[in-house]
Amino acid sequence: MTAERQRGFVLLEAALAAACLLCICAAAVPAATRLQEYHYKAQVRLAADILAADIRQLQQETMFSSAKAGKTLYVSSDKQSYSIYLSGKNSSLCKKVTFVELGCTDVYFSQQLQSISFYFNGSPKSSGSIVLKHKQLKGFYCKLSLQPVTGRVTVTEYDG
Repeated sequence: MTAERQRGFVLLEAALAAACLLCICAAAVPAATRLQEYHYKAQVRLAADILAADIRQLQQETMFSSAKAGKTLYVSSDKQSYSIYLSGKNSSLCKKVTFVELGCTDVYFSQQLQSISFYFNGSPKSSGSIVLKHKQLKGFYCKLSLQPVTGRVTVTEYDG
């Protein structure tokens, strides 16, 4: 019995290896999809948090400023940026924020106040909400609410 054994794979071994590889791929695809969804949500949250911080700073600067005119925040017509001017769109630009510069390329304003400014006591001249969405993510958005009288800014996430 000196039969030589052939080296190589049997068809059954190759089929088992292919099945194992398919199982690994089947588990990796949903995980990659969830990771991408998490990344999109983080972009919307980042844009909402920065916008909320700018609104709060605008309120504080208006309350404690000795200038006659306060600053105003305007949402741009392209719905992917906003600007803060000293006393109106025709005055000097203080700050411009685009979501692309923040790394939030597909984030946009879905519903918004056209402009936000405050009286010198800190109450907003107009109240309402601003909704930020992501182009690649359906059903998730962040809503910034500007409360009348107090000017409190709240950020709420909706996932539906």
